[in-house]
Amino acid sequence: MCDHLLVVDRELATRVSAERLTHLYGLFMRYMRQFKKSQLIAHIVWEREKYSRDYFENYQGLDMDRFVSYSYLIKNLMAQSFDGYREANARNTPEIISKFSEYLSLLTEHIYLKEGFAEMIAKQRFDPRNLTIQKKLSEFRMMYTEDYSRLIRTFANNEIYAGEEGQRKIAEYQKEWEMIRDSVDFSKKVKYTPEGLIKKFYPELNRFYCGLLKNVVYASTFDFSNYKGIVKDPAEIMELVNSFALVQDCITVTPPSEFEQALKRVFGDRMLQAKDSLLLTETNEKVFPLFVLLDDYVFISHRTSFLVYFLLHPIIFKDCFDSETARRSKELETSRTRNAFEKVGFRYVADVKDNDKNPSLQIDGIAGKEGVLFVVEVKSWGLTTFYEHKSKHHYLERDLKGVVDGIEYTTKEGKLCQRKIPSLLEKIEYVKNKMHDHGFDRSMFRVVKGVVVIEDFPPLDEYKGVRMIGLQDIPKL
Repeated sequence: MCDHLLVVDRELATRVSAERLTHLYGLFMRYMRQFKKSQLIAHIVWEREKYSRDYFENYQGLDMDRFVSYSYLIKNLMAQSFDGYREANARNTPEIISKFSEYLSLLTEHIYLKEGFAEMIAKQRFDPRNLTIQKKLSEFRMMYTEDYSRLIRTFANNEIYAGEEGQRKIAEYQKEWEMIRDSVDFSKKVKYTPEGLIKKFYPELNRFYCGLLKNVVYASTFDFSNYKGIVKDPAEIMELVNSFALVQDCITVTPPSEFEQALKRVFGDRMLQAKDSLLLTETNEKVFPLFVLLDDYVFISHRTSFLVYFLLHPIIFKDCFDSETARRSKELETSRTRNAFEKVGFRYVADVKDNDKNPSLQIDGIAGKEGVLFVVEVKSWGLTTFYEHKSKHHYLERDLKGVVDGIEYTTKEGKLCQRKIPSLLEKIEYVKNKMHDHGFDRSMFRVVKGVVVIEDFPPLDEYKGVRMIGLQDIPKL
């Protein structure tokens, strides 16, 4: 009992949640097996492609649960043996997708429960020994914890929104999108190098990359590990797709022989490996379902392929993506943080050293206002893949504490390594004693504090008297 709420023990709650999901998934798949297999998968492939086309043409936003549902279902249905009597069609297939998206939302809630972002609440007192599946489905609900708000704020800071907030943002941006659509000639193609595309579209790429790999379920669906060494450039995917004409109002299909000829043109002597990596079939059901073989035809999804092309850049060109991340991290240290402090009236001195020629101590910045000096450390840490799992937050918390304690954590060959560095506490003491050397009058600044600023929102507010804040919260200091 907590404030009159019946909070269920975590172990029991996780078991109840898992049993509910297993039951619902079983019911759903039992219903799926009533359909003609190839017909159902074909309709889901087409619904996914229509959704991708709408995303580009109408700026409708990308519902990630829904987008994952398409590929999750295609892949999982292909692996099963069934051929029912029901006909899939343009009316019942969207309903199936909608229901499965709801299931995925429940699965995400289960992850939140396991990871400590949610608690299970009982609607009334119960006996665990007498819980039927009907009671498990109807007598419990999820309630999010304080840590969940930090999670959602970080997603929102990267324009990944939940539910109604997402719809509100889409409506907010709709007029802007219509103005761009009416003023830009989209028939003019712009060619980008991988480095150029990553640099220009980094926020969008990061949003796709971290959003579509935000938990183990999403990541297992968008698993491109078998592309390694085969697809050397995402542009090869688009070259392959564009070998076939996009047809309005229906999916493009081609005989396997023509698909193999296109594979040969694009991948050369890698053609057989590329076929195994790219083409989902009943005997090759573990690959990402981008190209799907059904009833002796390969289904070609043009706009879905472009979304995958986009997503593959941070994966295939990870070094380049990490390099751009590092560049933006430096930008956060050198300009964005300074601008944020100065915008709310702080005097900010950047890149403070105890010795210009051979410094033993370096501070990202000192910010002063109304008698208070903040010794500022800036880190670009924020949204990453698998962000819905608590381990990522534990690592971030560990690293933030390391800034204060003077410990830098790195991983080499799978082994955690620690290195002693000047601590923020030492830097605070330095500023207390030497602030005059950096343009601050000791008689005017009686209070010196430490603050760590990160890109998004930290998993803790304070450690050893040092504030932890996101860049957007600087005005609250």
